[in-house]
Amino acid sequence: MEMKGHGYIELLERFAPRVIHDEAQLEATQDVVDDLLERNGQLNEDELAYLDLLSALIEDWEDENVEMPELSGLDLLKVLIDDRRVSQRDLVRAHVFATDSVASEVLAGKRRVTVEHVTQLARFFNLPADLFLTGAPTARSA
Repeated sequence: MEMKGHGYIELLERFAPRVIHDEAQLEATQDVVDDLLERNGQLNEDELAYLDLLSALIEDWEDENVEMPELSGLDLLKVLIDDRRVSQRDLVRAHVFATDSVASEVLAGKRRVTVEHVTQLARFFNLPADLFLTGAPTARSA
């Protein structure tokens, strides 16, 4: 469904948003969202509002139907390192960990993260510190 430069009412007429109850409705709604997102930021105000509405409907459905596994702080750190292609050395250079060996021990689960590590990880990855605390005991000092 090609959507270029449409007003809100026209968008509603082309695809009327509804509370999502099944995978088919989810897929149809996601297809419209994908079409809008392919426009690479070239959306008018009405299209942005419509996209917000569809996104909220998808999020509501996912909140009710998709179980997200809880990651430990260490598992999250490993995922972030992999996804962002960060090395242990990068974390040492950024003063997250004092040495390569400390970084290695933390990542191997042999050493507890400290409050300072958590603070620095949050700063480095620009995420809330509590994400790095989940399921991981902390020590008070390095």
